Amino acid sequence: MRKAGLQNDMRQLTTLSNYPLENIAAPVLVLHGKADDLVPFSHAEFIVDRAPHSRILEIEDGGHLFFMSHRRLVVEAVSRFLEENAREANSPSPRRNGPLTPSHSLPATSTVATEELNPAELA
Repeated sequence: MRKAGLQNDMRQLTTLSNYPLENIAAPVLVLHGKADDLVPFSHAEFIVDRAPHSRILEIEDGGHLFFMSHRRLVVEAVSRFLEENAREANSPSPRRNGPLTPSHSLPATSTVATEELNPAELA
């Protein structure tokens, strides 16, 4: 039974469903390891290209389980993302449909974020 499940998983990973990502109104943080040998990085790019309020954190040497090998980096990035968006949600005039501004500490492209967080020190 597990073999059939694994085969199904592998088939699912080769294609992306046509989800209406452009309709997502909430901020989205996509995390992906650039060295992932199971899920292509293009899947992360696909999401970021379509979800209007999305950012990506690229873990340059992160594999499929980067969230374990780079745990501190991931926790820091997710915590910052949640804190920033909680502040915006609780502000008197929250941004509802605009793009994420450059003043956020996690930019649309993660290379700055990974440099700011220094993955070598956090992994």
